[in-house]
Amino acid sequence: MNSFPKGWKKLLKESREPMFEIAGDTTRLYHFCGALCWRTGTPDSVALDPNHFLKKRKSYSRNEYERSQVPRIFFYLDPSSQESVVSGPLYSVKVPSSRIYDLQEDENNYIEEIKEKRQEEKYWAGDITWPLRRGEDWNKIYNRIKEDGYGGVYEKRNYGDIVMWFEPIEVTLEKQEEE
Repeated sequence: MNSFPKGWKKLLKESREPMFEIAGDTTRLYHFCGALCWRTGTPDSVALDPNHFLKKRKSYSRNEYERSQVPRIFFYLDPSSQESVVSGPLYSVKVPSSRIYDLQEDENNYIEEIKEKRQEEKYWAGDITWPLRRGEDWNKIYNRIKEDGYGGVYEKRNYGDIVMWFEPIEVTLEKQEEE
């Protein structure tokens, strides 16, 4: 007797579909900009540089740095999925959706390509089903995505959907509604 819930194939297929909303040709990205973005006040716009990630990291960014040393800026697709360690005023920017690579779907097979190359390495004892290695594997994937002309990459994380942007970008302060 099958113990799977009715309609499990449909649920599985839906869970693989991209979760972010594309409004036409653009996608809105949200960034909570803490004290690292400016020294005083809350400006209407801020220029963010991914290289800042390499120089000034908070504790939660250190884990991401261990995963990959490729400079990137982190954006939420839904600002309500903000992690408890993230604070500051909310900024946003619209980017061309075509500049975001969906790593969940991975249509260009970057992950499979890295794993296949890894199996050819003399010192690798694992197999293709093993997860990607922190550092080397993730660096190769992100750099390959950048080389192919994408500005950022979409990933689903346990706290929500994010886009990591590889290029300097200007964000605008989201105005809070008066109550």
